[in-house]
Amino acid sequence: MRKILIIGASASIGNEIIKKFLINGDRVLGTFNNNKVKTNSFDLKESKFNQTKLDINCNDSQSIFIKEIQKFGKFDVVIFLPALLLGKSLKEYKSIEVSEVIETNFISQASLFQKLVPRLKVKASIIFLSSISGQRGSYDPIYSASKAAQIGFIKSLALWEGSAYRINGVAPSLIDNSSMFKGMSKKRRRFHSSQSPTGKLTTRKEIAKIIFDICGDDWKNVNGQIISVNGGIL
Repeated sequence: MRKILIIGASASIGNEIIKKFLINGDRVLGTFNNNKVKTNSFDLKESKFNQTKLDINCNDSQSIFIKEIQKFGKFDVVIFLPALLLGKSLKEYKSIEVSEVIETNFISQASLFQKLVPRLKVKASIIFLSSISGQRGSYDPIYSASKAAQIGFIKSLALWEGSAYRINGVAPSLIDNSSMFKGMSKKRRRFHSSQSPTGKLTTRKEIAKIIFDICGDDWKNVNGQIISVNGGIL
């Protein structure tokens, strides 16, 4: 039975990811900040799923969390889901908002991962939920920059720490029925759909299945890769 850690499990795609691992018989620990993960959709025994509070942007919260998880032993898989997207142009940003986005999407995740390394099994699989914005830019340049930093982090660690663990990113475009999707106008949703050569958006279940598969043995020699899931957008 593998031990799975999902940082930001209360994200809109969190439930689908949790279910994939629980169905596989894995034990899952998820983190939340403000709202707990809703477990009423899990048609399984909840004894294999635990959740604990973590404010990823608070160093004290990170330290308490690291102490708490020692009782779980070492993890086979760690998945990072936190993301902050304000959807603003550069001129619309306040200075504090620039810091908040960079902190949430990169700095805090890198800091937490550094603390987690001793809690990883050898050859553990690490997945960061990245974004197409980190590869090709976007209307929101700060969000894009934060995701680009994340991608550089992934590639650097894969190159220099590949014997200890493997680390990859999954970079989707807009995910259908996600929190980001629900916060957009119908016009913006149609725009995103039209950008994809396939004419459709990836669903939460599809992203969850991709993340689950990457953590399997068939992908054991895939390291430092950013797997684009966007219908073919270049």
